[in-house]
Amino acid sequence: MSHTVDRPTVSSATSDKIKILGLILTLFVVFHHAHNLQFATASVHPLVRGIESFFHYGLRGLAVPFFFICSAYFLCARRNFTSAYPGEVRKRVGSLLVPFLVWSCGWVLVMFAMQSIPALAPMFGRDVISFAHPLDVLRLVTLDPIPHPLWYMRDLFLLAILSPLIVWVLSSRVGSVLYAAGSLALWYSVPSIQLREAQDLFFFGVGAWIAIHRPQVPVVPMWAKLVLLGGSIGLLSYHCWWVDARGEEQAFLLNTAVLLGLPAIWLLYDDVAGTLRTPRLLAWSEYALFIYMAHEPALTIVRKGMIGYTGSTSTALLVVWAASGTLVIACAVAAAWILRTFVPSAYAILTGGRVPRRPVSAVADPAVPAITPSPA
Repeated sequence: MSHTVDRPTVSSATSDKIKILGLILTLFVVFHHAHNLQFATASVHPLVRGIESFFHYGLRGLAVPFFFICSAYFLCARRNFTSAYPGEVRKRVGSLLVPFLVWSCGWVLVMFAMQSIPALAPMFGRDVISFAHPLDVLRLVTLDPIPHPLWYMRDLFLLAILSPLIVWVLSSRVGSVLYAAGSLALWYSVPSIQLREAQDLFFFGVGAWIAIHRPQVPVVPMWAKLVLLGGSIGLLSYHCWWVDARGEEQAFLLNTAVLLGLPAIWLLYDDVAGTLRTPRLLAWSEYALFIYMAHEPALTIVRKGMIGYTGSTSTALLVVWAASGTLVIACAVAAAWILRTFVPSAYAILTGGRVPRRPVSAVADPAVPAITPSPA
């Protein structure tokens, strides 16, 4: 099998676009996980329910697909992909597999230590950790990690291993159609909150297909961008209502909203780039990966502690939702700055070798599977 494409070069503007959108979507993920309505002891005010649900059952659906697309593009848009493949996998051992295992094992040890303290054990009881049961510990490290957002890094590494097969299938028109049909059917078959991995193949394939075929993006009029955005927001809002009324996710609503929303935010960014593309926001975007990796289960612990103090009225839940997410983001950025400043070797291990550079990028490094778009 041979597959040859030019080495990907990304303009400064596009690189910064990916970074800024990656940061915004990472923040969506954090506030998705800050959701706390399950702790309500009385009816929740509709406004509070609407705000939290829009992140939890709506906006969070945009983040991981974007990360997969960007990561697959930077992996597959390589000169002599087949010959470059072994080196790309080796790089991703360091950039994906090692940090995944370090964070996952680290939190297993933290939870084990907390559960060993009787006064704290009830707060850290998602899984009782016993090293006398090594298979259970292995499951927590790999299949069901305590820092659960890291499932994405695990899956991305596995897809990187499978990428030659995916590239081969997507190189032909028939293969592309069959791949899209099969992966879409899988994605639409189950709500993503029940089986997060259902979306992996489709969006990784989108990024790989773009890398292989380099489609030209036409000039899209503003009215069309707004139709995409309005359709996405409308479907996300309806999905939130559906979950509230029916008590279950509806894959068709959420997934279709994502398919409309991703091109909408990509295209509309250009119309507000002058406002968003600032040195300050670009500097913050360098920490998106660390925020993504570090926010759970720290956010769960902080959220529970705050609710224990404030109670669970509608107002208290909204305040805790906003405060816990903001606090964890701020602490993650502070911790990242301290580590990269004083212990850069530890920071490099925790982030897979991604060290923040100057705020305004020149050209995105195609060898780095970004989370500024991705932890990956």
